[in-house]
Amino acid sequence: MKSQIKSAIDGTKLSFTFIDGKVIELNADNLTDSIKHEAMMHGLKQKLADAGAKEAGASLSSKYVDMMATLDSLYEGVWNRSRNGGGGILAEALARAIGKDVAEAVAIIQAKDDEGKKAIRNHPEVAKAHAAIMAERAAKKAAAIGDKAVDLTTLI
Repeated sequence: MKSQIKSAIDGTKLSFTFIDGKVIELNADNLTDSIKHEAMMHGLKQKLADAGAKEAGASLSSKYVDMMATLDSLYEGVWNRSRNGGGGILAEALARAIGKDVAEAVAIIQAKDDEGKKAIRNHPEVAKAHAAIMAERAAKKAAAIGDKAVDLTTLI
């Protein structure tokens, strides 16, 4: 389904364009300092919370690692960083492959340049662990859906 509302940021302007052509624009320059501060803190809270939001059954340690990796990125001046740079499924797969804690795997990954991260990602043992994690997550999702699933034949 095509999105009915598209958003865009241009400097200090935020716009929402509706599929019917209507537009809402916000110019942050016209906001009070108090509102700007509230918006900034809300955005940072959401950014960190999103980093820790994982599927049911994810370890508290894994959530912590992902949130800390995001916080570190923010302090480094990086808003969007690949999850492969720290935390996320690559760290989980590496941890499983080498029998270490996720935090240790994150430290190993963060110490690597892009080529080193690629080598880790493409290593057969890490790839196998990655596939196993994905299969486990899919099984958890399927179990969570359970009886709530719509009869597939009704969708055909």
